[in-house]
Amino acid sequence: MSLTWTAVWKPGKRQAFRPTDAGSRSKERSYNTIGPEGPPLRAWYNADVSPFSYSDQLDSGVVLEVGLLNYEMSLGYFTIQVVMKVVDPKTGVVIANARKFSNNRFDDIDSLFEDDAAAYKQLFREITAELVQGCIDKLGLNLP
Repeated sequence: MSLTWTAVWKPGKRQAFRPTDAGSRSKERSYNTIGPEGPPLRAWYNADVSPFSYSDQLDSGVVLEVGLLNYEMSLGYFTIQVVMKVVDPKTGVVIANARKFSNNRFDDIDSLFEDDAAAYKQLFREITAELVQGCIDKLGLNLP
């Protein structure tokens, strides 16, 4: 039996994280914390049209929307998920999107937060830099 962490989403209530049998079905609406669907940032990421208006700000080029979908430390794992969307500013249509995540193991949470959380901050910077670059590469962007 394999277990996966899921978050139960109920409108107007907090999310509850719990291990769930990967093959089971629940009457509650749930989603895998790494999965591409779910509320509300996932809905933004999955949308074919941006909810934001850029037409009055840009006449040409594209807009790069960036999101941090997952950011959690649980049971010895540090999970981060970065997403990006390339949007046509005139129409709001999403041209392309990319998603990268990392699920890194850590041994001692207390040591990560010693010395004004220096080790934690360094780990966060390293992981997110790698994820951001992975999304940029996936989108085929040539950024300075």
